[in-house]
Amino acid sequence: FEINPNAGSDFHALQIELYAEFAPKLLMNFLTSSNAYPLELAYKICESKGLVQEMVFILGRMGNARQALHLIIEKLGDIPQA
Repeated sequence: FEINPNAGSDFHALQIELYAEFAPKLLMNFLTSSNAYPLELAYKICESKGLVQEMVFILGRMGNARQALHLIIEKLGDIPQA
């Protein structure tokens, strides 16, 4: 994956599920380095696991800055990040 970020792109949605379940600390690195996953599905997976930072990142990629800012302020309480 580090050599070719799109390698195995057919399985990227499954990888997100596995990272969210078993290695959530590694998920953000995967999300930032791949463009081959369905954003809506990734958001739903992160939402179900309460992975707010990842949700903010995905919302930004979806172009939904308003909802991302809402999460930053309401869930993270991180005004400087907003």
